[in-house]
Amino acid sequence: MNRFISYRKSFFFVFIFSFQFINAQDIDTVKSDYVYSVLSLNNFNETIIDGRDSTMFYSGHIKNAVFIDAFSQDLNKSLQKYLTEDTLIIYCTNNRRSEIIIENLKLLNYKGLIIYMQDGLNGWKKNEFDIIIPLNNMKK
Repeated sequence: MNRFISYRKSFFFVFIFSFQFINAQDIDTVKSDYVYSVLSLNNFNETIIDGRDSTMFYSGHIKNAVFIDAFSQDLNKSLQKYLTEDTLIIYCTNNRRSEIIIENLKLLNYKGLIIYMQDGLNGWKKNEFDIIIPLNNMKK
């Protein structure tokens, strides 16, 4: 009987351990200067997701970023159209919204690479990179 229990425990741990690798998600946690250099490449056209609310987004965002509020009730519906993208760049202001978006992408079984801009728009501004202000179409 003890041998049977030992085999069951072993099987359980092997099963759980292998399951973690099947669902592993590729996430690169980087700073804004890295994202800027990647976006500066002429052939780079990956999707950039700004997870802040609309007031924050329209007060200034990274060029070509799409607005998806991480606290929206329609978050998963909004993320659905990006599940086939090879790479997604995710940012917000202070990490929390980005983390929510990343967790939801995992739950939706997103298979591509996630580039998580850890210092967010604050880091972007600190480096004095351009932002787009849609209301008056000016750069700051």
